[in-house]
Amino acid sequence: VRESNLDGTRAAVYAFEISERDSPWDLEVGGEHYRVPFRTQVSVAQDSGQILEIERVSSDLAPDTHISEMRWSVSLAPVDLNGRTWLLPKSGEYAVLYEESGRREWNLLSFSDYHRYGSEVAVRFGEVK
Repeated sequence: VRESNLDGTRAAVYAFEISERDSPWDLEVGGEHYRVPFRTQVSVAQDSGQILEIERVSSDLAPDTHISEMRWSVSLAPVDLNGRTWLLPKSGEYAVLYEESGRREWNLLSFSDYHRYGSEVAVRFGEVK
């Protein structure tokens, strides 16, 4: 769709639309369930091909929801854990804009201090006496 610059990294932005029928995004308002159509934008580092950010925006919700827009995004960054590098969430946002009042509610998330937990198991088969 376009080129971008995210925290000093040149990125290519790709976009695609998800219809209401194909949407995995389920919204419950007043006991009613609505499938939410949305546009996804994925920002990818041009030098490494690494995903930097994913954003979903929906501005075509059912009128009964009284919501004019929903926005969900997450930025990703490499994290070194136990000698390996993992692509993990760095920050996120979830926002809802209400149609009639113009009120906006949102949550900002920050991810840090990752730890990796695991165990090693050795199974030996032998003769039972």
